[in-house]
Amino acid sequence: MFLINLPIGLVALLLALRTLPADQHAGRPEERLDVLGLALLSPGFAALVYGFTTAAHSGDASSPKVLVAFVAGVLLLVGYVVHALRTPAPLIDVRMFDKRGFTMAVITMFFVGAVANALLFLTPLYYQQSREFGALHAGLLLIPSGFLGAAGAITSGKTANKVTARLTSTAGMLITALGALAFSQIGSGTNTALLSVALGLTGYGIGLTAPGTMAFMYRAVGEASAPRATSALFIFNQIGGALGIAAIAIVLQERLGDGGGHPAGAYGGSYWVIIAFSVVAALAALVLPGSFRAEAPGEGPPAGEEKAPLPEATSA
Repeated sequence: MFLINLPIGLVALLLALRTLPADQHAGRPEERLDVLGLALLSPGFAALVYGFTTAAHSGDASSPKVLVAFVAGVLLLVGYVVHALRTPAPLIDVRMFDKRGFTMAVITMFFVGAVANALLFLTPLYYQQSREFGALHAGLLLIPSGFLGAAGAITSGKTANKVTARLTSTAGMLITALGALAFSQIGSGTNTALLSVALGLTGYGIGLTAPGTMAFMYRAVGEASAPRATSALFIFNQIGGALGIAAIAIVLQERLGDGGGHPAGAYGGSYWVIIAFSVVAALAALVLPGSFRAEAPGEGPPAGEEKAPLPEATSA
């Protein structure tokens, strides 16, 4: 089934080559690939993701396989941090975490990843195992999340000249929490139209959150650091996604117990994990530096952050 990604990826690649502007390297010193950093960072994150997914599969976060993966991942990442502080051009510059804007943006996107992946994992399971819908039926019921997610992203862009991500991202994750709250009350016969509206709210909230948070992150670190900051942001977003699925799977298995059934109440109670993740993301967005309104022309960036123009693709 993963083959469906090939034609979609090819289309995206061709569109990117056609529409995205070329990087401007004039006047910038050429940097070598941080091979040692790559050797520490990639397997370190891979070990953490493996630990989370193994915990989700087994329902036991304390199994030896999970603990070994977590310990190995932490040791590799600690080794990377030590290395990154000693090299002038690390793969991901951990010094960027000195900037509150960058740190809060990463935390926000970490939990956005947890929320988005947990929703996509738990909701189809509820429809298929508790409501006994087919896979196609369950998949079609996810469509409102995608459409309203796109609407949320458009809204974020349209309001960028009036309000900052501190407002849109906070509001977005609170809207997501509201949609998940509706799912926390589900039963075996809950109206699917109402659930589609609730799922649409979660999609809209995530769409409203992500673009503004990313654009804020670019301003916080400055244009020169944007490539490494982007890498860090998406790595933590993926780690958050693995954490979200693992947490949901463990909670769901515990609630289902050993009876082998799939009561709707067990699924509804599991959505409280998603609500909690959404609230944490909203709090992280709330403490982004700066005001809630967008700065007028000539005003400076948030205190302690660098001034850098927003990339056209993220502000559009």
